[in-house]
Amino acid sequence: MKWILATVLFFPLVCSADWFGPKNYDDCIIQGMQGTTSNLAAQEIKKACRSKFPAAPMPQARSKTVSGQAANQALNNLRLSHAPNYFGRSDTDYKVEFHNPLNQWVTSITIAVKINDAEPIFYRASADVKPLSNGLAYFGIGLSKQSQITAWWVHELEISDK
Repeated sequence: MKWILATVLFFPLVCSADWFGPKNYDDCIIQGMQGTTSNLAAQEIKKACRSKFPAAPMPQARSKTVSGQAANQALNNLRLSHAPNYFGRSDTDYKVEFHNPLNQWVTSITIAVKINDAEPIFYRASADVKPLSNGLAYFGIGLSKQSQITAWWVHELEISDK
């Protein structure tokens, strides 16, 4: 009799609900959804399971900067041209068209522009160009009527493995 009493009192302390419950999020959903016919109940089950089994954090994208000659050579089919703005003017807005042959995303591009052979001015634009695809970057380059672009090149790229 003492043995039965000791087992009844001791067993709940040793036993855990986790022994018989779900081991992961998918098991929790499967067990919780059995017999559920309500969308509201299903949503609550999903929230409870996610609370019990949080999602693994997404890995952060690694990015790096490529500068100088390597940046200028990294992209293919580079072309600078006028890009009409919202008002139909194309004397201040330019676009750089390019092909991204890299296995990484191009997230920003900085170009160096010489106007009338003066020292270069640097313009940066964000981009979201996936690997092995064509992309555009827009720049506002204010030129007077007497000014002209005499040289330009890619100065820096920000690339990421998204």
